[in-house]
Amino acid sequence: MRGRQLSVRRISAIFLGLFVMLTAPVFAAGGPYVSYPAVGRTFSVSQNEHTGYEALLKRAMQAPAGDEALRAELEARRNELPPIFLYYLAEHTFASDPQAALEWYWLGHMRARMDAILCADTTAAQGVRYLPAAAKSVVAYTRTHPKESGEAGKRVLARDDLRDGEASPWWICVHGMRAMNSALQNQLKKSMTAEERRQLGIPDGALQEAPAPWLRDEADVVPDYEKLFAGARQNFDSLTAPMEEKTPSLQPAMAPEVVLRGVNVAKLYWGAGNQLVFLTSVPRAANRLMVWDGKETTMIADDVLGENVCAAGGYVSYQRQMPRPEGEKPKFDRTRPKELYYKQGRPGSYMSEKSFTYTETMVARGGYQTQMMRTGAFASWGQSSLTCQWFHYEGDADLPSNANSVSQLGRDLGFLESSGGTYHYAPGTLKAVKISDTDYPLACMKYLPFMDAFQMVACPISYVSVRGANENDALLPVALLTLGPDGPKVTTTDIARIDGERGQTQTLVTKAGIIRRMPSRYTPVGPKPGGFYLMRDGGAVKIWEGYPAESDVADDGCTIAFTTMPRNENGQPAPVQVMTWDVCKALDGL
Repeated sequence: MRGRQLSVRRISAIFLGLFVMLTAPVFAAGGPYVSYPAVGRTFSVSQNEHTGYEALLKRAMQAPAGDEALRAELEARRNELPPIFLYYLAEHTFASDPQAALEWYWLGHMRARMDAILCADTTAAQGVRYLPAAAKSVVAYTRTHPKESGEAGKRVLARDDLRDGEASPWWICVHGMRAMNSALQNQLKKSMTAEERRQLGIPDGALQEAPAPWLRDEADVVPDYEKLFAGARQNFDSLTAPMEEKTPSLQPAMAPEVVLRGVNVAKLYWGAGNQLVFLTSVPRAANRLMVWDGKETTMIADDVLGENVCAAGGYVSYQRQMPRPEGEKPKFDRTRPKELYYKQGRPGSYMSEKSFTYTETMVARGGYQTQMMRTGAFASWGQSSLTCQWFHYEGDADLPSNANSVSQLGRDLGFLESSGGTYHYAPGTLKAVKISDTDYPLACMKYLPFMDAFQMVACPISYVSVRGANENDALLPVALLTLGPDGPKVTTTDIARIDGERGQTQTLVTKAGIIRRMPSRYTPVGPKPGGFYLMRDGGAVKIWEGYPAESDVADDGCTIAFTTMPRNENGQPAPVQVMTWDVCKALDGL
């Protein structure tokens, strides 16, 4: 046992040293040189370290901003040195000439990307993302002056010396996983005995001086160069395009009111009697469930596991965090039955505690309203997001057997099934009525008392991916389910996507109209304030600007509660605020 512990410590020490060695700058100097005329490149393929580069790098890192002698040397040797030095050249030029600094920055970026494409190990390219740290002032300037940055990038693409970098791409290729794995095995072989290597499964054999081949063939590089330059042109075009919000704005009659400050809110719901129920996250402890009655805040639970909370119709259910068992922790077994402990009741009243035994694929967790149901193909236990009540289907032949695709409506209104369309089952009958061709995520539903209707998609959904592609088209229209004398009916209202929309947004149905919450607005230089948008006349009108997060509409159909993360003068998040807003009064007559 002692020998084994020694081996583990030795491996750790070797790996740490190897990591430091490989993540430190490794530069090549001199020939031999190769030419790739198809992409206009001639460059060294040396793999030898050059101490002169290391000394110059140390000098660039430690020199005060605007060191003219250093700046002149870096500019004179711009084609000889690896691209990271162009980032330092940009940083030391910025104080005297921001426009020139932008060009050096983008020249370094393009040359670094061109070098990374040459590496046979594609994992090496991830190292490029760390280079902008050498030009922090320039990076900050690009974010606040996107048009100037894009214009400088276009000038770089037109430079005659864009492809004239001669430094060996080994500086970036050495950071690939192949190189690191090879070097790690070499270090282990050098420092361990034959018996230690045998125990760890490290093969004997001659040491590998370098992973080979490490350079891609010229023909393989050409299409990736074309993609790089096409993407760069598109990026610089987007930077020079206007970034002001295109959506028109409207000035409401009244602004939202801050009711709580500095509370780390993870989830937020309206309860009965205009009580605001919210979940607060606590570092290294169970989360807490709180209630705000309009005057003061009361804690009603301090044993919430994660964000597994459901609140609907003045009723709350949450998964309880159980105390850790004493003694040795049992080994993890995915097939071993588990106990799910939960509490349920009305906020401020007695919360009954229940539990049931389940296996990994038996529970549909969508009722906790954290996301669409993503459990296994079959689940015998489920929870309705409309009632927060748990239901059990196992052995009941009168009901569909998969809780992932079923949700109870409550109030003796039957239940819905979403599979190949959405179906309604009336109480006491097995006859399904198809109400929509769309598979609605039933865990996202919300009952709207002021309309006596069910909003089919009330939780946050992504309609535009982070890359800008439209998605979930069928879920974008606002769909309302009513259960009248003539049977179930789903009516839909088409709404538009918002300019700058990315990631999850939430649609709120109010008496004042359909309002969409967008946490932030996408721009090529980073997120800008989003807010709340009133959907009207086939488009959107912005009615509040900020960074809204969790949100919910009260039973009166007028009051919205939401959290927001204000930004300070440096653009950094400030403490969370909880706000309420009577949109009926705010938008009256507008």
